[in-house]
Amino acid sequence: MKSFAKINVFLKITGKKNGYHQLISRFYRLDNLYDELFLVPKDKAKDYHLKQIPNLNSVIKNIAYESEFKEDVLLDKMYLINDNLVSNFYSKSDIFSKVLSLVDENLKQEFQNNFALILQKNIPTFAGLGGASSNAACFIKLLNDIKPFDIMQIASKSGADVSFFASGLKSANVSGYGEIIEDFSDDECEFGLEFSEPCSTKDVFCEFAKEPKYYENDELSRLKTKELLSTFKNDELNDLLKPCNALYPSTINYANKGLFLSGSGGSFFKLI
Repeated sequence: MKSFAKINVFLKITGKKNGYHQLISRFYRLDNLYDELFLVPKDKAKDYHLKQIPNLNSVIKNIAYESEFKEDVLLDKMYLINDNLVSNFYSKSDIFSKVLSLVDENLKQEFQNNFALILQKNIPTFAGLGGASSNAACFIKLLNDIKPFDIMQIASKSGADVSFFASGLKSANVSGYGEIIEDFSDDECEFGLEFSEPCSTKDVFCEFAKEPKYYENDELSRLKTKELLSTFKNDELNDLLKPCNALYPSTINYANKGLFLSGSGGSFFKLI
């Protein structure tokens, strides 16, 4: 199953509730950049250990593949992370355990006893492209193949952005904490991406909170993507650009080239 990336065409912070920032944003799915997830019998998982991965011919620049196992780094081999996960990536922020904690206990046990997940990551991490949320949405759909349940209900509880990926929409206006999804009839767009350095979403939001300025209308959500990108400047579309630049000075160069920030960074995009 393909686990697609997304960009935030715009991202405006609308307030803060229960300790979490609320937002309104345009999400646009990137069909040419994706991770891949497969559900296999558990006893077959070891067959994938140390399998070599071909380089992905993607639009991402400046991604270096490592030759040894490291946490939070994309690698060129598949590793047996645990009995139920084989991947070329490992992070202590385990989105799959979060999903499993939300589904029926019988389904959880069925997966853990009989299945394994194969995850080949290609989407850069800490990049504002929604890779982890997309992985969670695909895992939810794969679990649904084992035993049907309400996909969107589990997605809404699994984390910000998961509902968008679970919806299967190409373009949508997303609000609240990321759980309110409105389909949007948008332009057909192709984007070029450049990646500066990994950026912590938590740190960028904390920097924004030092001098918060909340967005109070929905003007941007009415405009199509090409109009947004031709009419507004980067800092007018993304409230996280300024805090991102403050924490990660290398991102300033990308913004100065006329590229637009996606999410909390560090991916920048432009229309091709």
